[in-house]
Amino acid sequence: FVDKLETLSQPTINAEWLCKEPSREGLVFKLFEPKLYPAGHLVDVAPNSSKPFYVATDYGNTKMHPYIILVIQRIENPRGWCVVEQHVHVDQTTPAIIEEHKNAVWFRDSTSGFGDPSRPDLIALWNEAGIFTEGVACEINAGNDMINNLLKPAIGAPILFVSTHCQNVVIEDMEYGILHDFDNY
Repeated sequence: FVDKLETLSQPTINAEWLCKEPSREGLVFKLFEPKLYPAGHLVDVAPNSSKPFYVATDYGNTKMHPYIILVIQRIENPRGWCVVEQHVHVDQTTPAIIEEHKNAVWFRDSTSGFGDPSRPDLIALWNEAGIFTEGVACEINAGNDMINNLLKPAIGAPILFVSTHCQNVVIEDMEYGILHDFDNY
């Protein structure tokens, strides 16, 4: 149980281990705190070309659900993972998006990527472009819980951060945390 305290958030423990509160299903990134670390999850970090990049993609394509590319790196201070770049696209195909970014340092130096497993066709396009991409091996709510657990473990420091240079990520996370409380609709 002590190991779980280092990897799960307090709300997850309360809901899933202690049965003290309702499940957080339907809430997305509720634990994101848009303040500078250590009060929140924002850090002033720029992409570091001497470290590997990882790419996460969300294959939307509308203004309400855009196609999002998050470029993620390990960081040392604070220790964890950081979204160091984000790219938001609307009304573009995956081949056009890949073409737009193929000369970027993060694209050339990415070691792997993750995407929506319901779109194996788009995962295949990223693989063909040279970024080994696999489908995330969990359903949406489990993935959201994983992100929240990285944002705020029950004990210890956060493990996931967002660069202050990634304003769209900050805005999207705030909107998800505040606006997507489906239990109140």
